[in-house]
Amino acid sequence: AMMVIVLQARHQFSEKALRDSESKLRGMINGALDAIVTVDEHGCIIEFNPAAEHIFGYQRNDVLGRTLAEVIIPPGMREAHQKGLERFVKTGKQKMFGRRMELTAMRADGSEFPIELTITSLSDQGLPYVTGFIRDITEKKRAEQDIHNLAFFDSLTGLPNRKLFFDRL
Repeated sequence: AMMVIVLQARHQFSEKALRDSESKLRGMINGALDAIVTVDEHGCIIEFNPAAEHIFGYQRNDVLGRTLAEVIIPPGMREAHQKGLERFVKTGKQKMFGRRMELTAMRADGSEFPIELTITSLSDQGLPYVTGFIRDITEKKRAEQDIHNLAFFDSLTGLPNRKLFFDRL
């Protein structure tokens, strides 16, 4: 009887530890500044954190279960996305994983904007889930454009300056 009690206590302890780690993970996902979006092997959204709601303009409950392609991928890029996901599920090949990429995403209102994306996967646990960490880089792109304009165009006339002329030459 003593052994059973010890096993039960251990089981309850491990369940509590699991619950604690799940709530810590949930806290990190909810508190993250980056959008965190996870899809299953069918490309359906199973995680959509508050930052993702803010960036994309959707409520979490409205997107869970829907495909990533229809929710945030611009129409012209959906086919490539679908092929990439199928290849990953079939082969486990992670061509785009762990690299930072700049892509275009789509908001709920249909407007497109530049994002920085890093993809990771939990497939080593037998679950071919793919998680994307997404940052809206609209401001960064605007600042880069401003710097470019300051460097190559006359601020008064808006005409190309000598630096641009020599750069192109």
